[in-house]
Amino acid sequence: MRSTALEEKLKHIGDVFRIQGTLYSILVMTDGNINSTYKLGYRREDGTVKAYVAQKINPYVFKHPAEIMNNIDLVTSHIRNNLAEGQISLHFHHTADGKNYYVDEEDGSFWRLYTFINALSFNTSDSLTVLKNAGEAFGQFQMQLSDFDAAQLFETIPDFHNTKKRLDTFFSHVEEDPLGRAASIQEEIDYLRSVRELASRLSEMLERGELPLRVTHNDTKINNVLFDKKTQRSLVVIDLDTVMPGLAMHDFGDAVRFAGQPLTRQV
Repeated sequence: MRSTALEEKLKHIGDVFRIQGTLYSILVMTDGNINSTYKLGYRREDGTVKAYVAQKINPYVFKHPAEIMNNIDLVTSHIRNNLAEGQISLHFHHTADGKNYYVDEEDGSFWRLYTFINALSFNTSDSLTVLKNAGEAFGQFQMQLSDFDAAQLFETIPDFHNTKKRLDTFFSHVEEDPLGRAASIQEEIDYLRSVRELASRLSEMLERGELPLRVTHNDTKINNVLFDKKTQRSLVVIDLDTVMPGLAMHDFGDAVRFAGQPLTRQV
């Protein structure tokens, strides 16, 4: 394999995460649009091959990547320690000093590496079976973490699902009306005002301790589930960058919104 700066960098990343074997292939993965992602193929001394995914985290989107990786480490470790027979989990590799991420000393770039899972994924699907299996995957994710103390996790996107606070902010802007456009959408404003109390109920119940704090995925789209290539049964939930404390109903509601609206199925 002809050596380039990128290849040397990725070889170094593999060494940092203590990957065994010789790097023989690199594939740029273009499915995501935030991080730089590469599939790395390694050949071991016994002739077997294994693939991994290396990602360089986008610092403009993720301001505190170490907090994200702390959440991922806690959640994946808990799941892996409680897997039922036949289940799989994401495996993020660790450096010699026990971290599941690496900050490059030369340019400050932030890297992680996990084992590649040979599976099927969908950006969209009109199959009720696939949607059902995706729902089962997120339900299983909730069950696997139902005994995990979500308070251990960083809130990487503060107030992400705090509908009460979002509405308070919205109506504050309505009152200020700095550009004088509120009158043109009065019907929509009136509707939001009519459901304001109902929409705030979950946030208020959490504040009063009437609902349990749980681990939530917060991005329950179908393309965040991997499926078996033959049976199309769900295998594992992926893309854990948005995992943080929240309410199980938020994940459920987000999944229903995604599944039920054709215009949002590719978001």
